[in-house]
Amino acid sequence: MLFYEQPGDPWTPYDFKILEAYQILQDEICSMCGNPVWVCRSSSNHVAFKVRETTCYATRAQAEAVDAKKPQNDRAKAKERKTWGVSTYSVAFVPPNVGGELPTRKEYYDSLG
Repeated sequence: MLFYEQPGDPWTPYDFKILEAYQILQDEICSMCGNPVWVCRSSSNHVAFKVRETTCYATRAQAEAVDAKKPQNDRAKAKERKTWGVSTYSVAFVPPNVGGELPTRKEYYDSLG
């Protein structure tokens, strides 16, 4: 698959099951937030999200290198530099005052009717 060629050995039923499972997993990840669709698209009132930040230091280094090549008066301000390489992501949780569990895949698909 990696080289767009059929492997030399014949595929077993497990090979096809793994491929199908991987495709289902990819199809059920939200393209906007990266969470499972049954969590981020649940209309349940007991799901909340924490927003967290992460920093990609490679991206930050690239931005710093580009900025360093600019004339002194065109360089970014310190406030802007702090955001280089920073991105946000969300983590689902059930608030303590609500209780319960996050929605399941089955509950989500059942709710679509």
